[in-house]
Amino acid sequence: MEVHELGEGRKLLVGLRSGRALEGSDADAQLLLACYFYRPLEEHAADFSRRQELEGARKLASRGPRWLRSVVEQTERSVPPDPRRTAAIRQRLEQFQEAGFLVSRDGFLRDAARGEPTEPAPIHTLGFTTRNRPELLQRSMRSWAENAAQFGRRIEFAVIDDSRTEDEERGTRQALEELAGAGLSIRLAGPAERDAYAAELAAEAAVDPALVRFALRGDERCPITTGSARTSLLLDCLGAPYVLADDDGLARLAGCPEPLAGLEITSRNDPTDFWFYRNRDQLFSGVEFLERDVLGEHERLLGRSVGELIDAAGNGAAVELNGMSAPFEARLRDRAVRVRTSMAGVVGDSGIGETAHLFTTPETRRRLTVSEEFFRDAVTNRQSLRTPRRLTVSDGVITMAGNLGLDATELLPPFCPVQRNSDGLLGRTLKQCFRGAAKGYLNVAALHDPPPGRSQSLDDWWRQVQRVRFSELLGVLLEAPGALDDDPREALRQMGVHLRRAASAPQPEFRGRMLARLLQREALRLTRDRSDEASQMPAFYADLRRRQMEVMREAFADDGYLDPRDLPGDRPLALAQDVIARFGELLMVWPRIWDAAARLRVAGRGLGRPVRPR
Repeated sequence: MEVHELGEGRKLLVGLRSGRALEGSDADAQLLLACYFYRPLEEHAADFSRRQELEGARKLASRGPRWLRSVVEQTERSVPPDPRRTAAIRQRLEQFQEAGFLVSRDGFLRDAARGEPTEPAPIHTLGFTTRNRPELLQRSMRSWAENAAQFGRRIEFAVIDDSRTEDEERGTRQALEELAGAGLSIRLAGPAERDAYAAELAAEAAVDPALVRFALRGDERCPITTGSARTSLLLDCLGAPYVLADDDGLARLAGCPEPLAGLEITSRNDPTDFWFYRNRDQLFSGVEFLERDVLGEHERLLGRSVGELIDAAGNGAAVELNGMSAPFEARLRDRAVRVRTSMAGVVGDSGIGETAHLFTTPETRRRLTVSEEFFRDAVTNRQSLRTPRRLTVSDGVITMAGNLGLDATELLPPFCPVQRNSDGLLGRTLKQCFRGAAKGYLNVAALHDPPPGRSQSLDDWWRQVQRVRFSELLGVLLEAPGALDDDPREALRQMGVHLRRAASAPQPEFRGRMLARLLQREALRLTRDRSDEASQMPAFYADLRRRQMEVMREAFADDGYLDPRDLPGDRPLALAQDVIARFGELLMVWPRIWDAAARLRVAGRGLGRPVRPR
């Protein structure tokens, strides 16, 4: 719905779905905007009645001391509403419902569950991207082969070696030849195969060869090209679902310590919860590992329609909807939305930064701040279990490649070819450009177990936060273009135009616009009054949060803040602009590249080559 001014304090309330319009007041508009979650009309009416009764007190408290605000908030939650006022509000809500301005929970579930059930293809392929870690890769592939055999699956391994030279690749190739001798079915694409395929693909797609090489091999000026290997794997697996796994992960799953039944539909960017451990030994003794078919877990969500999942959950209290945004609700009612990625949680080394848990949910904070010593051990050793409490579908952004299912039966976007967080950037591109796509989150966690010795400290972070990473610049640009076409192909082109235009601006203008967008993103965190929160947490933790805010404020005011710390050279921001513009150009022609790869695959000219036993 929309609210339009008619003048003289009058409003016109327009239902965009129902086509109905009602004349109303400011209070009517506020009442409708307050009905954001699915609740009985009686509860909506009672809450709004209390809010109206205490409106004067709230205005007074907003200019008063903190204790007065707390008293008013507590009163608002507990005071009995006026029955006559509540009845009048309830009557108005019923009029809104008749006009189609309010949607019932049962009505949404009924509409969303419509449509033909999907029959996703089974997952037969497990993909790895790797570079110079043959022992870890062997360990992981053996683990996956054992899990597949345990549950009667036949799988094929697809490996993309991200080595810069064939000499660097030699150890990986030898390790895979040994596994092939043990009976594993493996295809491999190293530097030579990727270079040859890029040239053939560019010719087939009639696209600039340099742009296709950028997609599949990265940029030699950048030290990390993991995203190009992931894009190579995506094209190698095109036409079928597959799971992308870490070469230092294992096919072992842990259950959620505090599980909930049913299905959650949400728009939260991160629907996961955390449980923490002092060290690796404590984690292994405290976590319950499960005997599960890992690929089968992904098949519970990957490729399925969200309506089918809602219908299977029972259309009742087993479906949690309170975190779902209005735009996501509308898409689920109006069109078929499919789960295009499925992500397992992580148990073991979290792989995330030192201060990621300084601003988090109260539940996570409670588990983390048992004591200051426990907190220091947990963030230093990075040992945690991260998973949703129930099976979850979201239109958020979080996407982690450690144990990630991708439905490549239809067009998916490419990974950003360079630097870290290419998986997270793929999640943002999917959210913005694929309106018929959703992300699935399994309520189990996959083991991430790199060699011992990894640790981090908060002191290191205070130094690093003074400059952004490349992925932060690209990430805020991916969030910014506004409404895009419903057709993913056209939406990718529009996003590409946006990125190229933004990155091609003169550097002073680019610097100013990027700083403004980063400040907009962090505005709430920087300006919000958190004194009430601080009073409910340990002093050491509150002090760390205050220090983080101060470091961020100083960083924003520093001229070097926008020079990406993870890019080399004397002019890292100029390099970032160039790479962002090239990624925009890649998005503009990506559907042509995808179609060309599909034609080559039909003709038997794929990327990977079978590995023969030694």
